[in-house]
Amino acid sequence: MKKSIILFAILFVSFIVEAQVYPTIHTSRPRIYIDSARFAYLHNNMSIGDCGTTYTDFNNAVFSNWYNDPQLYLLGTDSTIWTWDFNSQWAQYQGQFVSALYKINNDSTALKRCRFLITQINNKLDTINFNNYSWYENEELIRNVADVGGMLFDWCYDSLPVPMRQHLAQNLYKIYSYFMNTYILTSAGTAYVTGHNIWNVYYANQYALVLDSADGLTVLQQDSVRQWYEISYDKAVNEILPVAGYYRDDDGGWNWTAAYAMWSLVDEFQFFENMRIATGKNFYSDLPWVQNSINQYWYFLQPDGYTINWGDGFTNEQGDRVIYRHAQIYNDPRSLWLAQYYSLPINITWTWPRYQKLMYKDFTAPIVTQPNIATDWFSDKTGLSVSRTDWSDTATLVWVYDAPTKKAGHEHRDNNTFCVYKNAPQINNSGYYWSYGNPHYVNYYMRTIAPQQYLCL
Repeated sequence: MKKSIILFAILFVSFIVEAQVYPTIHTSRPRIYIDSARFAYLHNNMSIGDCGTTYTDFNNAVFSNWYNDPQLYLLGTDSTIWTWDFNSQWAQYQGQFVSALYKINNDSTALKRCRFLITQINNKLDTINFNNYSWYENEELIRNVADVGGMLFDWCYDSLPVPMRQHLAQNLYKIYSYFMNTYILTSAGTAYVTGHNIWNVYYANQYALVLDSADGLTVLQQDSVRQWYEISYDKAVNEILPVAGYYRDDDGGWNWTAAYAMWSLVDEFQFFENMRIATGKNFYSDLPWVQNSINQYWYFLQPDGYTINWGDGFTNEQGDRVIYRHAQIYNDPRSLWLAQYYSLPINITWTWPRYQKLMYKDFTAPIVTQPNIATDWFSDKTGLSVSRTDWSDTATLVWVYDAPTKKAGHEHRDNNTFCVYKNAPQINNSGYYWSYGNPHYVNYYMRTIAPQQYLCL
């Protein structure tokens, strides 16, 4: 009998240990985007060296170009004349700027602005009716409102009046629940376009990190938040990251357009950062393929600084969290040089890259020369081959894309595309569609004329 009890105890303990597969979420905040050590560093260096210069430039840009916007007016200290309209396309940006300035300078007026924004968010969410919006409108709305609202909740948590904090917690729970039940826990969570799914899973994880053990939630609501965390973590670790690891492998390739691949890498790093800050989980060291993902920032760029284009769209390069965090984590010459180059004043043309530099750049990094990396690159599992004469802005670039079929919404019936680039793509540009699901989308992706076939005479 005694042996049976001991055996049962051992099995029970083993089961408990085996069940602890989810990293524990810290009770302290912040948990998303930026950790407390970084905020402390920025506060202590807000008037010193390049960090101080960057902070001053960012602060001046916010006050000069953002707080005087009629839709997002936050100048002065009189909140009765302030306004913040989420219909503005710039509202999400400004919400992040307001939060960051408070966390860096601990100014009472900055905190007042944060509380004002929270009041506007609560007012909006108190009466929100998701039936008034389309599928895509709801997705975009929740992403934006929930992102800024969650950041304000997380970063200002201990500085908010209890009724305001609890009110925001309930409103965030309401829209997070709708998001989970509509975009994650239904068939859309697996059948929806891959990029949307990946982004939504990372958002779902962030939402759970924000609301875990939040003041103002009931016990049942806390249980739901915990389930969101486990579901989103499982999806990320068991479904999304293994696929990314397969395609990125040792060369850093990706099986989508350059613009999408780079955007997804930014989102991926945000997931890594959120989990590192909130739980201590270190995906950077756990996943060996992450280090070579930085190759996308070299080989997906044309000599003019814009990404090569396979039809979904394209973007120009700016310093972002991937470049800055990659450089600090790996001390990699590729990202060290990128972080140095894209943080130069000539490459910081508006407030957002100033914000990215301030929040993520390692201001103690050594000055490096441009690394002499190969000018030919082949991502075998994605079928992308890139060759260029050199790394100057006058280089000639040739890329060939012959990817395995993806059997997905972004499939081309003929993806055997190539481009010769010299000062511009030569001869013909098939363009790109302007939004997912619009009338042009089907024609663009189901006709063989859609893929680019550039020729150089």
